[in-house]
Amino acid sequence: MTWSASTDNVGVTGYRILRGGTQVGTSTGTSYSDTGLAANTPYSYVVQAVDAAGNVSPNSNTATATTQAGTPGNGTNLALGKAGTASSIEGAGFEAAKAFDGNTATRWASLEGVDPQWIYVNLGSVQSINKVRLNWEAAYASTYKVQVSTDSGSPTNWTDVYSTTSGKAGVQEITFAARDAKYVRVYGTARGTAYGYSLYEFEVYGPGAASVDPGVPQVQIPVTLSVTQDTYSRGGAYSNDNYGAETSLGVKKRSTNQDVNREAYLKFDTSSLTGTVNSAILKVYLVNFHSNTTSQVLQVQGINSDMWDELTLTASNQPTEAGALLSSETLTAAGAYVSFDVTAFVKAQTDGVVSFRLVGGDEDTGANYASKEHTNAAFRPVLVINGG
Repeated sequence: MTWSASTDNVGVTGYRILRGGTQVGTSTGTSYSDTGLAANTPYSYVVQAVDAAGNVSPNSNTATATTQAGTPGNGTNLALGKAGTASSIEGAGFEAAKAFDGNTATRWASLEGVDPQWIYVNLGSVQSINKVRLNWEAAYASTYKVQVSTDSGSPTNWTDVYSTTSGKAGVQEITFAARDAKYVRVYGTARGTAYGYSLYEFEVYGPGAASVDPGVPQVQIPVTLSVTQDTYSRGGAYSNDNYGAETSLGVKKRSTNQDVNREAYLKFDTSSLTGTVNSAILKVYLVNFHSNTTSQVLQVQGINSDMWDELTLTASNQPTEAGALLSSETLTAAGAYVSFDVTAFVKAQTDGVVSFRLVGGDEDTGANYASKEHTNAAFRPVLVINGG
């Protein structure tokens, strides 16, 4: 399930998830996956936000879901908590085990820009399976296989049970004729983005597993899109300089001195989205204020021009359209994500690409925001889509 991000004057640090009035989990993000539920059973959920001072918000609105009828005991995620192995990892914190921990705030991520890549789970014993549920991050596989093995030791013999050349981000539920398997592998041969492969969760089920009933309104699963290009421009004497490789995006308004005026640009690939976009939230991380600044009004503009490139954009060739003001926030604390509702603009863009411009709304205040080159991947810009 997913929910909109909360804010307060201290800074929200996480969320508590309650099922039927009892806490069943926590999340540092805005989504949670509840597993191991009984078949043909209704469940209700509320969420509470917790800030850095330990304050807890009132309950959210109640969300309800009902599982389908199924064979009792077979609705268990057989991969939950089991040992995982991957071809590579992006770095510390993105290990294979993250795809099997039942926590959608963590994920496995491979090296960027390298094909093929794979990840498999050891179920511990040979079991009959017929369904895999993959929760892809924005760095999804466009071409991949699901494979099984009954080898007794390290698996070397794999049998394909599913393949696709049109993979998508988000949750993909894959069913196939029941097969015996001790190991289950996802083998990716083509990436959907310039990044790597990344899974929030990799779940495996046997025959009779309970599924979400499509006839009952469900809590929606978000898709978090990573920024594909970002940079900023600087005017005056620097109007021909490019900053596409910087680890931060400078934003500063100085009408009287273009030498220090800075505007940032962000681009997202939305071509993998299907269905209806119900909400779109742009999130950027405020790294630090400039020395003369203690607060900044940050404005987000939507621009229709997507032809700019992060490695060639300068103040001299940046898009000249005025842009539509989508959202504005007064920022007073660094070291936190800032969220902007950009739903209407994202829904209006039908070419599979969305571009934004970040500008200062008050004179002579400046700040730096994390770019996609930032050393901490958790700080990079994202676009969180909730769809139906």
